[in-house]
Amino acid sequence: MENEIERLKELLRKSKKNIIEIGRLLNYIRRNKLYKERSFTEFLKNLGISRRTAEYYVRISQLENAEEMLEEIGYTKLIVLLQANNLSEEAIEAAKQLSVSKLKEYIQAQKKKDKEKEKVEKVKRELEKIIKKTDVETFKKAFIEVITTLKGGVRKWT
Repeated sequence: MENEIERLKELLRKSKKNIIEIGRLLNYIRRNKLYKERSFTEFLKNLGISRRTAEYYVRISQLENAEEMLEEIGYTKLIVLLQANNLSEEAIEAAKQLSVSKLKEYIQAQKKKDKEKEKVEKVKRELEKIIKKTDVETFKKAFIEVITTLKGGVRKWT
């Protein structure tokens, strides 16, 4: 029984390396058009692999620390992060601790936060442009007027 467990562990380790090697080979074959079929998609179909899976394999193979990431978070969670284009340390740490469904929720929440940050940054840039063109006193008066108007019921401040 111990022998079977060790063999299983070895196969799992090799499967992670195989994903990386398959991705490298697919990328090489695609780049150099080494397939005989009319298209790469047709080539993949004949191999019995979907285009999406092939793309994931290629993307994983191009990661600097692909084997380590597959070992730490697994294939499915790595795909979730790749789909979100988020391989930040924070996202990888979250992937280590969360289930796949919770990781997807986390990614959605991060996207929402990022959009809010982008909005704030955009407003800040616009304000900086205005401030550079306007003297401080005029800007202050206009700003106070806007705030007073908004507090007066046009919009609620949170």
